[in-house]
Amino acid sequence: MLTNTKLLGKYTVLNEIGRGGMGIVYKAIDENLERPVAIKELVISKIIESSDQKDIIERFRREALSAASLNHSNIITIFDVGQEENINFIAMEYLPGITLKDLIDNKTPFNLVDMIEIMIQVSNGLDHAHSKGVVHRDVKPDNIRILEDNSAKIMDFGIAGSKTNNKRITEEGSILGTLGYISPEQLYNSKTADSRADIFSYGAMFYEVFTKKLPFDADTVGQAVMNIMQKNATPIKELINGLPDELDSLILKCLEKDPDKRYQKFKEVSNDLTMLKFILMNSEINSMEFSFGSNDNNLKIKTTNNYDKVNNTLISKIENNNDIFKINNNEIDENDFTHNKIKIEFVNTFGEYGNLSNQFCSPRSIFLSENNLLWICDTKNSRVQIFNKSGEFQFSLTHDGMNSPCGLAQDSIENTYVIDSEDCKVRVFDKENNFIYDFAGKTGTENALYSVSSIFISNDDRIYICDYESSTVKMYDKEGNLRKRINNDYKSPYSISSYKDKLIVMDYGVPKIQIISKEGRALFNFGKRGIALGEFTVPRSVSTDKFGNIYITEKLTHRVQIFDQNGKYLTSFGKKGDKKEFFNEPEGIIITDDFEIFVLDRGNNRVQIFKIVNS
Repeated sequence: MLTNTKLLGKYTVLNEIGRGGMGIVYKAIDENLERPVAIKELVISKIIESSDQKDIIERFRREALSAASLNHSNIITIFDVGQEENINFIAMEYLPGITLKDLIDNKTPFNLVDMIEIMIQVSNGLDHAHSKGVVHRDVKPDNIRILEDNSAKIMDFGIAGSKTNNKRITEEGSILGTLGYISPEQLYNSKTADSRADIFSYGAMFYEVFTKKLPFDADTVGQAVMNIMQKNATPIKELINGLPDELDSLILKCLEKDPDKRYQKFKEVSNDLTMLKFILMNSEINSMEFSFGSNDNNLKIKTTNNYDKVNNTLISKIENNNDIFKINNNEIDENDFTHNKIKIEFVNTFGEYGNLSNQFCSPRSIFLSENNLLWICDTKNSRVQIFNKSGEFQFSLTHDGMNSPCGLAQDSIENTYVIDSEDCKVRVFDKENNFIYDFAGKTGTENALYSVSSIFISNDDRIYICDYESSTVKMYDKEGNLRKRINNDYKSPYSISSYKDKLIVMDYGVPKIQIISKEGRALFNFGKRGIALGEFTVPRSVSTDKFGNIYITEKLTHRVQIFDQNGKYLTSFGKKGDKKEFFNEPEGIIITDDFEIFVLDRGNNRVQIFKIVNS
């Protein structure tokens, strides 16, 4: 204990006021200037080796250097750094008040607008730090001090990163930060994390303010790590009542797994929060006080009766202001494709090689059901895996004898039809995923299939299956009876999709795209072999969007090409590689009504998600 100790002849230590991640903090008096200061003493365990102790001391001194290089009203001021009789210490601004952690733990009531103002100040301070090349790396409620005048100060830059970091301090693969607030990229490799890691931690802290729990909390450290890397945060509005929708959206945007999808700078966060604060200050919600019951963590709002009216007004104001939140500004029009006013943005990826949940081995097909679940034929693992659109695993579909599922579709009553490339049978499961019956297969009967690759079911429950070795598309009824063989000069029909009353068949053997009627009458076709844009090498899958634009994956050129419904080339994206946005033999593809694109990256054993936006 340093109580009653004098350091450097001018700091008289009075009493302990707190403990941080790297030591003990005391209140002291600067005798020369007659002002209170805070002294932070570095405490090192005796069991730590001397070489490691040197690194810890260097990191401690770096806190002083990092913070001292910053001059901002929302960042603690560093006065001095010193060493005396093996005591390493930092002298800094003394800040009476409480931490944000104290406010959370004590369930202290707060006014919504006041809390937004505090978080604006925090974002402003971090924006200043980032502008000077300093990344905090440990943003959390313990490190935010709230003073008596409601101003906020950011503390403890003890593991801050800067462009001049010593490699021994931030070794590749080391994890820096506090687990509950740490970003996914810091878990993967903290050396590659940039300033956007602080934005993620800020979002986790903001989330905790309202829910009193962390967004990726778990009972074990291992599960917490998995949650941070894989699980999406539950929207706050699903946990509590009373938070404006746009504030919920802002916090969730900070918590995006992919740094590219988060806010890119704290200045953007500050701008959106400032506009939201302005709107709230001019509404009845300004008087709302958030408090917590003693037996639960649910927000209680004193003026609940006004909330729905105020929130609806708030949403209306925000939707009509193009400068904040960008809500409803991404409506894609059919003319956007025609006039080349679109761009493809990478969103996320999930999956890897293996046989566990969320792992794949040579997946072949992807299907989006009416309840917005992704059904993926994990072919060599002999199963179908089901995920939500965020990539979170839901359940698996398996059956004895189903060895190589390669395609599936669902009928009007949500029965699932799975085709198997090994025995060419179609296995049918009810909506509870119970096996019902199977049909076709390599049986030699008139219903036989010899080489299945794709299945499609129309609104009137006609079942179309590509039997590419027999150069036909075969149409069955729900009982599994063959109704028609469609052979329009096909060589190897491999994938089938639809738009309105037309079917789109991809023939990789020619190659070409053929548009036919539901009865099988050829309407027109397009495409030729080549590697130029608008040409095909080995196309593998076809899908359509709600405007009838046609999307085709290509195996050898590792790309996706987009055509309009008349076969005019529009654009393409992708190239060979194993990094995000790159493909290795892309196969299945689907496009949602809001223009999310899910591409089954077969060679990389993953699903990649893209979004079409206005350019």
